[in-house]
Amino acid sequence: MNIAINARDAMPDGGDLTTTTKLCTRDRQDGTPIAWIRIRSTDTGTGTGMPAAVVAQAFETFFTTKPLGSGTGLGLATAYGIVTRAGGEITINSVPGQGTTIELMFAYLNEPAHVGAGPDTPIPRKGQERILLVEDEDALRRATERVLASFGYQVVAVSDGDEALAVLNASSLEVDLVLTDVVMKRISGTDLARQLAERNPGLPVIFMSGYANPDTIPDRAIVLHKPVRQEALGNAVRDAIDPARADHPPIAPADTGTPSPQHL
Repeated sequence: MNIAINARDAMPDGGDLTTTTKLCTRDRQDGTPIAWIRIRSTDTGTGTGMPAAVVAQAFETFFTTKPLGSGTGLGLATAYGIVTRAGGEITINSVPGQGTTIELMFAYLNEPAHVGAGPDTPIPRKGQERILLVEDEDALRRATERVLASFGYQVVAVSDGDEALAVLNASSLEVDLVLTDVVMKRISGTDLARQLAERNPGLPVIFMSGYANPDTIPDRAIVLHKPVRQEALGNAVRDAIDPARADHPPIAPADTGTPSPQHL
């Protein structure tokens, strides 16, 4: 999705985005072949394309060629984190005025994968608590909010740490858990967690990250690696909230005078 959004933005006057898949082979160092799945995404951004200096920085966090306010520079960095964590490779080939091709390579497995809920994937436990969701990718924030709401939670969704603090300070809103991205502009997820801990030391926090080993996250913190399965998200929320509930009484539901999360 991040790759597709980048391609769309590179074609302001329209164009084509083509995605193809192919089973191909490579030679190991010992000369024996190994099968790979190639996913190739090509756009016809004839008005843009990227010079070599830009391609070299395309996967860096917060690097963007877009005007201020038009993007976070996290799209390709997130894609890089997802692909490499899965043991794959991602490369970019771009020529100014001709468009961009991004290739993903994943090792091919002969045995079928077992997908779906099973003994190792318990059905997520639901709840009614209020969750502060902090995520700067709009599409991911909306999707996560829908999943949490489907589990019965009240969700206050904001786009960054500054907005989270502003909402909490302006409304004196009490929340039962914070679910926050780690890498964000201005205030990181870990800095936000530290500030929130000063006002509520027992507030549980879950971190989400598109990187395999984010080194800013405190030891023993709950970390969900993007993309997150719905079952894993639901169970992590309960695992974080339930121990905190043992030391703190439940917060009473908001009365009718409290603004709904959609309007915060």
